[in-house]
Amino acid sequence: MLPTHEKIDATIFDVEKNDGLAKQIFHAYYRTPDASGEIYRTFPEFFLIKPDVLDDSLLAFNKQELPLIANARSRATSRTGYLGVSKYFDENFAYHWIKIAAYPVVLSDLNTHQQDEFFYLLNKFVQFTQQNPNVYGDLTADAASDNAVALMLRSIAQQARAFEEKLQHYPLHMLLSFDASWPTAQVKTLLAALEINEQSWNHLFLEHLRYVMRKNKGLVKSHSSAPIVPSDVAPNPPPSAAQTAAVVVAAPLASAATDERVAPQSLDMVAT
Repeated sequence: MLPTHEKIDATIFDVEKNDGLAKQIFHAYYRTPDASGEIYRTFPEFFLIKPDVLDDSLLAFNKQELPLIANARSRATSRTGYLGVSKYFDENFAYHWIKIAAYPVVLSDLNTHQQDEFFYLLNKFVQFTQQNPNVYGDLTADAASDNAVALMLRSIAQQARAFEEKLQHYPLHMLLSFDASWPTAQVKTLLAALEINEQSWNHLFLEHLRYVMRKNKGLVKSHSSAPIVPSDVAPNPPPSAAQTAAVVVAAPLASAATDERVAPQSLDMVAT
């Protein structure tokens, strides 16, 4: 992680006042080829700006990013939202880069580059099932007896904390847009994001999630007329702790090839 000076101007977190500071940063990043200057130590790992702060005139050096930023601006504007500015640092090459994304994030935005938001939402869904077991079943119910499940749940909760750091500066509605009652369509979108995630255990957790839902398939109808898993599919127990021990590791987790012994099922299993 890039070292940051302890004394950051708090104005950078205020979307009503940070346009001047943000433009200084963007001018250094987009209009000069220097990606290792002192200015990168003077702002936080993440902050929000209004979409019009980052205009095309600041992109003189990085014109190739124009389409991406224009798309992010368009999506942020349509949501009456913001642009999120995330800072990254490569220690081997002493190189900084900035990523721009539309906020608030919606579930359809989730990809492998938005891990903070993804794990926060996944953890929220796990908590929802624990508090409302009659809807989809309780994803935490087997944690006491299954070490693999317990380890995956701990990993999810641990990685969700990175997003919680953003909540120290912004209210949730500025960062995420989702239905806290977790309707079926939203759960399907979350599962699709989980299937393409690059964690070594993502398919294993999908199997656990589907197993719990199959056990509670009749209860899913209380949230939607269409169940997430087919009603004629008998529940199959998820892989045991012994099967998963080789690929499930503590967070943060590196990508790994899927174990062929527990190859993931198609997402057709959750399609209606």
